[in-house]
Amino acid sequence: WTIKKSKTEFEKTIISNNGKRIAEVKSYYGFDFNDPTIDERIANCKLICAAPDMLEALLETDKDLCVLESTMLQIEATDTRAEGMTDLVKKWRERNQFAIKKATK
Repeated sequence: WTIKKSKTEFEKTIISNNGKRIAEVKSYYGFDFNDPTIDERIANCKLICAAPDMLEALLETDKDLCVLESTMLQIEATDTRAEGMTDLVKKWRERNQFAIKKATK
């Protein structure tokens, strides 16, 4: 991330990544340019910019967890040490699927 600040009639922060402009955060917080929320707003911009990659990673992780769930189900049938693992993996998948649904609906 490259973050550049400038001061005109407002404080402007431009966020870029690999030379591409990602976001611009403007602050009209008086004339002293000491906006106490600027760091949080920059973090929010970065999060929004990273969202597509995060969603892709979450979708891939869900596929992996699906395979793990099937595998653990087979292992639990023959090995008592794995008891409860399928339920744990199901909880992980439910958590992922909730986040995926929230991001795509």
